[in-house]
Amino acid sequence: MIPLQIELERFDVRDFQLQQATPIVINHFGFAARAFEHQVSISSLELNMPELVAELQGQVTLNHDYPLQLELKSQLRLADFNGQTLNLSAQGSLADLQLQARLDKLAQAQLRAQLNLLATDLPFDLQLSQVRAQWPMLGEADYQLQVPNLRANGSLASYQITLQNAALQGADLPDLALTLNGQGNLDQIALSSFEMAALGGSVGGTARLNWKTALDWEARLKLDHLQPALQWPTVEGHLSGELETRGGLTQQGGWQVELPRLAINGVLRDYPLQLRGQVSASDRQGLGDITLVTQGVSIVHGPNSLTAKGQLNKQWRMAVELDVPDLSKSLPDAQGKVIGDIVLRGDLKQPRVKLMLDADQVRWQDWAAIGHLTLQGNLAALPEPQGDLSLQVRDVQYQDQRIDTLDVKAQGSQQRHNVTVDLTSALASTSLAVNGRLRLEPSLRWQGELEQMWLSSSQGRWQLQQATALSFDQASQRVKVAAHCWGQAAAQICLEQEAQLGERGAARIAIKQFDFSQLADLLPQLTKLSGQLDGQVTAKWAPNTAPQLQAELSLSKGQVIQKLEKNLIFGWDHARLSAKLARNQLQANWLVAATDNGDFSGAISIADVRSEQKIMQGELNLSTFNLDFLQPLIGEYSEAKSNLNAELQFSGPMLHPQLHGEISANDIRVIGEITPVDIPSGQVSLKFNGYQASLNADIATSDGLLEVDGDADWQQLDNWRLTTRVHASSMRVELPPMVRVKVVPDLTLAMQPQLAKVTGNIALPWGRIVVEELPPSAIGISKDQVVLNANFEPVTEPNSLPFSLETDINLQIGDDFQLKAFGLQGNLVGRLNVAQKDKGPFILGEVNIRDGQYRSFGQDLQIKEGKILMNGPVDLPYLAITAIRNPNNTQDDVVAGVRVSGPSDNPSLVIFSEPAMPQANALSYLLRGQNIDGEAGGNAMTTTLIGLSLAQSGKLVGEIGQAFGVQDLQLDTAGSGDDSQVTVSGYILPGLQVKYGVGIFNSLGEFTIRYRLMKDLYLEAVSGVNGAVDLLYQFEFN
Repeated sequence: MIPLQIELERFDVRDFQLQQATPIVINHFGFAARAFEHQVSISSLELNMPELVAELQGQVTLNHDYPLQLELKSQLRLADFNGQTLNLSAQGSLADLQLQARLDKLAQAQLRAQLNLLATDLPFDLQLSQVRAQWPMLGEADYQLQVPNLRANGSLASYQITLQNAALQGADLPDLALTLNGQGNLDQIALSSFEMAALGGSVGGTARLNWKTALDWEARLKLDHLQPALQWPTVEGHLSGELETRGGLTQQGGWQVELPRLAINGVLRDYPLQLRGQVSASDRQGLGDITLVTQGVSIVHGPNSLTAKGQLNKQWRMAVELDVPDLSKSLPDAQGKVIGDIVLRGDLKQPRVKLMLDADQVRWQDWAAIGHLTLQGNLAALPEPQGDLSLQVRDVQYQDQRIDTLDVKAQGSQQRHNVTVDLTSALASTSLAVNGRLRLEPSLRWQGELEQMWLSSSQGRWQLQQATALSFDQASQRVKVAAHCWGQAAAQICLEQEAQLGERGAARIAIKQFDFSQLADLLPQLTKLSGQLDGQVTAKWAPNTAPQLQAELSLSKGQVIQKLEKNLIFGWDHARLSAKLARNQLQANWLVAATDNGDFSGAISIADVRSEQKIMQGELNLSTFNLDFLQPLIGEYSEAKSNLNAELQFSGPMLHPQLHGEISANDIRVIGEITPVDIPSGQVSLKFNGYQASLNADIATSDGLLEVDGDADWQQLDNWRLTTRVHASSMRVELPPMVRVKVVPDLTLAMQPQLAKVTGNIALPWGRIVVEELPPSAIGISKDQVVLNANFEPVTEPNSLPFSLETDINLQIGDDFQLKAFGLQGNLVGRLNVAQKDKGPFILGEVNIRDGQYRSFGQDLQIKEGKILMNGPVDLPYLAITAIRNPNNTQDDVVAGVRVSGPSDNPSLVIFSEPAMPQANALSYLLRGQNIDGEAGGNAMTTTLIGLSLAQSGKLVGEIGQAFGVQDLQLDTAGSGDDSQVTVSGYILPGLQVKYGVGIFNSLGEFTIRYRLMKDLYLEAVSGVNGAVDLLYQFEFN
């Protein structure tokens, strides 16, 4: 009873913090209440913390059974539970308390409970239902839990528990459903039945857990048709069986575990599986005296088995046998055969282990394989670890690397042991011997000596010059290596003082007389390198301290030779490199003095190598460096020469430095087959001024001066620009044997990020283009061709330009531009505009063919009108061509010809005549120059068509003649009217021609032999219906 009447109208605490290891912060605590005699009433209690927000209201009577009524509302703010709510109501009395609780938002659940808190055995009736929860509670769930109903009722002296269909799901777990019934009290809990449904089957049984004196348990389990493949698809099959287990903690502080029955059967990956046996283990006194006893325990899967039998107690008598004749039956990604034995014998204080393992043709997937492995050994762990081990491995394949043999032998004790390793492979081979001793207290420390070692590769063999002391200290995490040298011929690589390797350490390495000839096997077969390298590198490092590095490298006189038809040689008299890193500042300089040439030198310094924005400054110099040594690359019939000079200074951020100075190329001379434009002299100058540069070039060509001017600005890296203008009064371009043109360019190139523009004019005032005939078997590339790689997958060629290209170029073809190609001869005149934006080039304009002739229909046709019209892509011109037969060779003053019009990929062809007449008559005038006239006309048309056919097949006949050794074999027609013949002729010797003809309208044959006596003078013999011998002289006149 409270004798005073208390009324707390309001009590508030704000921004309160309790300082301790984990500070407690209260943003707001508010309280309002009244109390008098037996009544206590809380009208408001509010708590606001970073972790939660809560409100409480209620009243309590402090007599009889303590009647009460409380209402609590709360919400969590913790990172992993932010937003979770808990609402709780309590009413009744302590002798009959009714509780209701509800979880909402992240996790959901309902709890109803009835308790008697005044009874000594605490009677209760609890029911938890509609539970839905996940983890993590925010975001995507890895695990999900559902509990439809959990009921517990009774008292602490005796209670019952029932769980129905509780479900657990997880990303790496099979779906589980649990049902159980049990009883319990303050000393134990016993499950009279439980069943867990999983993997398409179930695990059920009974279990008991007791903790009255010392913890002990007992369980009997039954597995029924578990199917692992439902969770792990590669493990197909089913498992069933029984097992029993019991055990507990002893009163002496030890433990014991027994598995008196293990009998599991099933099928995995189509092979039977059996687990059989019994095993017990204990340490009853808790002193580490572990006893393990088994009458036999085994696992058998198909032909593979693992068996253990024996005891490990005061006397060790245990044997383990591994027999795996086919590893792939148990591990689908593996192949091979493994057989082994482990025998444990001896007194507990001096046990001995003997092991033997053999493996043949072991393979893991497609990236690792072992031809054969043998491991043998005898080990004794107590009182001091000692023993011997022997490992032999043959034919190891790891991805693209292969090891032929590996032999490792280790023997001795902890205090004195030695190890030898011998390895051979195509990449490298080695042999080493190490001895040492190991100390375990107060911390692990190993000390030893590398007695001997050599390392051989395609570069050569390096031999350790003397035995080298080694040590490792676990406490300091440091390795020490004594000073020593490696030798190869006259070369040495030396550690000049003891190196300490770890978080803190130092090393000094020297390279002496390393001859580049020792790299011969690493270089391409046609490349030869000579010279010597000497150097010294010193390094120091420590935690929280900037590392230090100093390097001095030098090259003596040497050269590199690339074997060509005429050797390419680049030599140097001497070269050096110096670098120093201290207090995070890097400084370096270098010099290469080329033989009979200029020097390349420079220096660089970086103020702070750790800074994200590394600031540097330095210089690059190249003094009169001529390119004559590259002449062997150019060829015998070309010449390319120039002298390079450079003086550059750079400063500022490493990724955006400022440049000052000039790079120039003088005395430029490029002539011969290498270039379409002969350049007898020229100079190029590129000047830098901070973030700007200017280009000036004067190139003298055989026809005039080519000038190139430009400038660039990269002040803003994301908005750089470049502009270049190319112009010349005249420039002769030759691409033998087909193209000879004079070009007058006036072009401007403007570039910026993602865009390049080319604008200007190109004039072609003079040109001679002669295109050789294509081989008869030539076939154009199909537009829908698909190129495949080695795996028969389509090859997608990336866009060769990393920017968009826009063009606006006017092309003018002059009055003296002659073309001879594919039977066409004539002069070209016209104007074209080449524009490109987003897509491919778009050409607009017209090209006319003047004074042209075209070989077609077996005739030399005159081009009366010839136009090529462009209004689209370059491969789709429009043709408008009119060609006629020579009027001087056409009777009756008739004009006969052909009109070709339409797009180039599908033109239309029309035969016409003036005056107009039937197509047959027009074709006769086009092919024969005369009209059709009765039978003679029919014979003439037959002769013409045969001649036309022979004209189309002439090239194929020529190829057949060459195959049989007959030069210039031709199939043609001769004569006219009824005397028309089909003839075949060719040269069987130089100057000796043989011809045979057969009449088209009769079967009479004629054989002719013609021999060239001298230029334009021939002796000819003819044999047929009439024979003759003639002396012929050939001449021409205009």
